[in-house]
Amino acid sequence: MRHTHGGAANIAVQRENTSMSHDQGLAQRSLERWCRLTLQVLAACFVVVGAQFLFLPDATVRSLNAVGSWLGDFTPAPASELRFWLSLATGYMVLVTALAYVAQRNLRRHRDLVAFLALGKGTSSLVALGFYVYASNAFLYLANFYVDGAITLMALAIWLAIPSLGAAVGPDAVTEGARRERPPVPAMDAMLEAMIPSGGPFEPGARELPIGRDVEAFVGGLAPAAVGALRIGLRLFDFVPFVLPPFHLRRFSRLPLEARVEVLEAWERSRFMPRRQAIHTLKMLAMIHFYGRPEIESRLGYVPPLVRVPRPETL
Repeated sequence: MRHTHGGAANIAVQRENTSMSHDQGLAQRSLERWCRLTLQVLAACFVVVGAQFLFLPDATVRSLNAVGSWLGDFTPAPASELRFWLSLATGYMVLVTALAYVAQRNLRRHRDLVAFLALGKGTSSLVALGFYVYASNAFLYLANFYVDGAITLMALAIWLAIPSLGAAVGPDAVTEGARRERPPVPAMDAMLEAMIPSGGPFEPGARELPIGRDVEAFVGGLAPAAVGALRIGLRLFDFVPFVLPPFHLRRFSRLPLEARVEVLEAWERSRFMPRRQAIHTLKMLAMIHFYGRPEIESRLGYVPPLVRVPRPETL
């Protein structure tokens, strides 16, 4: 009887330990997702802000001056025709984008990159504060102090949190077999559904067919690194409604179908050729794989060329 009672106690202890281990694993995965998502959002923001600095430097200064005049008595920052500092700023934005993106690929392995990101943003924040105090009380100095200071604190929080994570975190740590089963990018499914909606001329739309997986497989066949570039581009595209017209206060993947169609049509009509070409290329890839599926070919009544060509014995 004592032996039975001891066995039951051991089982209860094992169950309790298993439950605690499961809860710890969930907490670790939740923390990992938060760290990686934060770095991904920062990388996307760095790309957008860096492009704004490069292509719209004077408009950026004017916008910050306008915000400063609305918030308080700040000295307007003058516009400048000199672009030397702009070239250095663009290089810096490319660097911090690379640091954030590479770090989130494997947090434990690339933990030092998070520290470098915090170092760069912390330096930028403190230098801007120095200019605000000793050079001019322009609002753009104060804004840069607060924004880069907040990024510094986020990077330091991630740097401190990484040691508590598991040994293998991030897509660089998974096996090659698991890499093929990566979950789809939400923006890809949302975009394909807008291009090929269900209930249209063909009942099975992009949501019911693995078009996104087929497109990724095709792109991966061209170059293994191209799939990663495609997925990064789609994640950045997900935030387009926040920064480019038609504006929306939600990510592309969370917009209703009509709003997503509106966004895609704006890209198709854009006067900026790379923007227009990007959406046309993705649309072409989607349609090739959609119309090439056997169930769609049969509904079209399409007979493949090799079937139409007479065989030698029939000649």
